[in-house]
This record gives sequence, C-alpha cells and structure tokens, in this order.
Amino acid sequence: MKNFLKTLSIVALTTAAFVQAGELTFETVDADKDGFISMTEAEGHAALLEQFKALDADADGQLSKEEFAKYGE
Repeated sequence: MKNFLKTLSIVALTTAAFVQAGELTFETVDADKDGFISMTEAEGHAALLEQFKALDADADGQLSKEEFAKYGE
C-alpha cells in the first residue's frame, strides 16, 4: 500500500508539472514508463479522462501509443 501511495503521489506531481507546462504527450502521461497509459495516469488530465474509453479501442483498460495518437482528433 505504501508503494502504491508513493507511486500515486509521483504521478500526481509529475502530472501537475506537465499540465503547468502545457504539454500533454504520451511520454508525459505515461508516468511509470510501461508503454501504456492507465486510467490512473489519465486521471490528472480531465479532457483525456473524458475520452479514455472511446480511445481505448481494444477495451483493455489502457491506452497504447497508437490509441493515444487519436486523442484530440
């Protein structure tokens, strides 16, 4: 549980820094660098979170780089 809370805190701080900078790229949202954007990682970005299910074409609960590329289209 401690590790989860630490990870969540890091994601929140990282997200806040990039939102302030006005950048929303796959790399900035993929905080754990696993090659996918989870729902948890998307939570810091309201517009992305709203589109998450529509972007998740294979309905696996995460966005690949290809799925994320359709964000904002």
